Amino acid sequence: MPFVDNYTVYGMYRGQLLVYVGVTRQPGIRKKNRERVFKGTTFRPLVICDRPYAIWLEKELIARWQPLENVYAGGTPGPPEGTIRSAETRRKIGNAHLGKTLSVKHRQQISEFQTGRKHSVETRRKISEAQTGRKLSAKHRRNLSIAQKKRPARGGLTLTHRQQISETLTGRTFTVEHRQNISEAQTGRKHSAETRRKMSIAQKKRWENG
Repeated sequence: MPFVDNYTVYGMYRGQLLVYVGVTRQPGIRKKNRERVFKGTTFRPLVICDRPYAIWLEKELIARWQPLENVYAGGTPGPPEGTIRSAETRRKIGNAHLGKTLSVKHRQQISEFQTGRKHSVETRRKISEAQTGRKLSAKHRRNLSIAQKKRPARGGLTLTHRQQISETLTGRTFTVEHRQNISEAQTGRKHSAETRRKMSIAQKKRWENG
C-alpha cells in the first residue's frame, strides 16, 4: 500500500561516514540544497514512509549515530521555538547562500505568492517595533548608496518600473486612519541642512532632465 505522505528519510555521506540525517518531502530539491551546504557529501535516500515514522526514525538515527552536522535531535521541522542560533551556525547558513541567484521562474513564483498578501495588525506591529530605533552601520549605508547609484538615471527607475508603479498606485485611496498616521508622522519633522541641499540638487536634476 503506498504511503499518503511520502516522506523521505535521508542521509548525507562523506565517503562512508554519515554526517547528517534529515527528513523531506522534496528529495530532489533537498539533495541540491544539502550537497551545497555540506561540501563533499552525497545525498542518499534511506526510507520512504509516512510522517510519524519518518520523524521517529530521524530521531532514532541521530541519537544512535550522532552525525557531525546535526545540530538538533530531530523530530521537528526546524530549531525548537526560542532557539538562538550560534555565530558558527549563522556563518554556515550565510556561506551557503553566498552567490546564490534565483532563476526567473523562482522569482516569478515568489512574486505571485506575495501578490495580494497582507500582514495582520499584530505582524505589522512586530515589524514596526523591530525597526524602531534601528540604525544602519556605515558599511550598510555605503552598500545601499552604491546599489542606488548603479540604477538607471532619473529617479533610479527604468521606464517599465515607473509604469508598473504608476499602474499599481492608480486609483489607490488611503483610509482616513492611514492619512492621519502619515500626517502625525510628518508633523514637526525637520530636514537637516545637508538633507535639504541634497533634495534641492535632486529636484534641479529632475527639471533639467525634463
